[in-house]
Amino acid sequence: MIEPVYFEYPGNSAFLNAGAGDFVIVSVSLDLSAQPIELPIAKLVRPGEVMFIDIPSQYEEPKDINGATWVRGEAPSSLISEALDVGKPQRCAVFHVFNAEHPFLKNMNTLDQEQELAVKTASASLNIYHISTKTSDRIEMRGAKMAFLKIDRCSR
Repeated sequence: MIEPVYFEYPGNSAFLNAGAGDFVIVSVSLDLSAQPIELPIAKLVRPGEVMFIDIPSQYEEPKDINGATWVRGEAPSSLISEALDVGKPQRCAVFHVFNAEHPFLKNMNTLDQEQELAVKTASASLNIYHISTKTSDRIEMRGAKMAFLKIDRCSR
């Protein structure tokens, strides 16, 4: 069986094949808004192997995203809507999705900060194909959370 060691979108993820047969990680499905996001993977993972996969954003990132800061405290619904408006490259907020085991989520709130990271529950599933049985499966990534990066112009 495939297990997500850690997952981040966009970002780097690691998946472990803890089963006895070969699996293909077909895709990851994110259900964050009215329109689900399908992230193609198409990677073979052999038994006992850990597969590291870079999953870049499927959408154009705002040009000043590298100067963005993580949103702490309560994330206003307007900022969440802005982050999810992926068709708007000039948006001033973006989202990242993490599984519960991701070190970022585990450690971010232990840093010397006044407020905890603003997170919203997310739905993320791993779509796999069992080569030996020729069957497909969908694995829920429990505890998935969405965190937000805010670009300075959001504050204005």
